Amino acid sequence: MISFDPFRLTEKLRAENMDKPICKVKKNNYFQQFWCQLRGVKYCLLLFMTGVLFLTFLGCSTNKKVPKVSGSDNIVAKGIPTDSMSNYAAKQIGDNWCWAACIQMVLSVKGIKCDQTSVVKRTFGEIVDRPGRNDQIVKNLSGWFDVPSGQILLNPTLKKGPPDPEILYSYLDSGTPVILAIPNPGLNVGHAVVATGAVFKIHESKIIELLEVVVRDPSPHLSSTKGKRLLTFDEYSRASAHVVVDVVERR
Repeated sequence: MISFDPFRLTEKLRAENMDKPICKVKKNNYFQQFWCQLRGVKYCLLLFMTGVLFLTFLGCSTNKKVPKVSGSDNIVAKGIPTDSMSNYAAKQIGDNWCWAACIQMVLSVKGIKCDQTSVVKRTFGEIVDRPGRNDQIVKNLSGWFDVPSGQILLNPTLKKGPPDPEILYSYLDSGTPVILAIPNPGLNVGHAVVATGAVFKIHESKIIELLEVVVRDPSPHLSSTKGKRLLTFDEYSRASAHVVVDVVERR
């Protein structure tokens, strides 16, 4: 891509002509005086057009696609603040423990102490590096749990496919992350991630459009960002299932 730098162009023009008169005029030669003034106007017009081009390129040079928004549309971001979620983020310990790491993250957001080893032992009766099924994820998120204020009763729901934008909006708006079961390229088992934030476009007709999804991926190679990454729309649309969790009672 060729970059356009109007400031450099302007400075170049100034440098090249700093020590040169715009034109040499013979005395009493009115035609040449008029031509000289005309050339001065041309340079002013050139500088003016340079400024116009700069403003144009300033608005068009970004590679980020900005959604078109009408006066009645609204772009909103929902989810758990990055600083807070970074404290809850978990890297999977076992090669097949992405599901356990996601359970740990979701429960941690709710104020529940949890670790992957306990989840795996409670699921299989022993510490073993084994993938978890969707129903096992649901079971580990069900029931009464101790929290600093007392106890809460969680009721998880498993549904096929990715959540509709309205569902994702609702849970993220309440500060509740959503577990997604997404494809794992090259492997015959899926991968679990936690959706913690998203950008939505709310149309005048109240239809909610999903623009961007942020997840915490427990894969070890993402530990430098604590698992934070953008989920591609292909990954999102191909999610085989998702799990949402509701707090139904407190004591």
